[in-house]
Amino acid sequence: LLAEKYHCLFVDAGEWNIETAFDGLHFSEAGHKKFAREMMNWMGKLLDAGLIPSLYVTEPFSHLCDHSVIGPPSPQIK
Repeated sequence: LLAEKYHCLFVDAGEWNIETAFDGLHFSEAGHKKFAREMMNWMGKLLDAGLIPSLYVTEPFSHLCDHSVIGPPSPQIK
């Protein structure tokens, strides 16, 4: 993987079975919600493993998530 070559974190969102819109390329509304949930879960695992510092996922970013739609953040993500 290119990410391994450059020592970068990588997640294969293709494994998440994200619903696409009519064109089969872009995410549907439900697909965007699932992508957000999956990404939050993945980032929570990175935080738990100590691979990213918690200061990058803090209060300034919480307004970007509609928690009424995707659910509350994990305890690690404030």
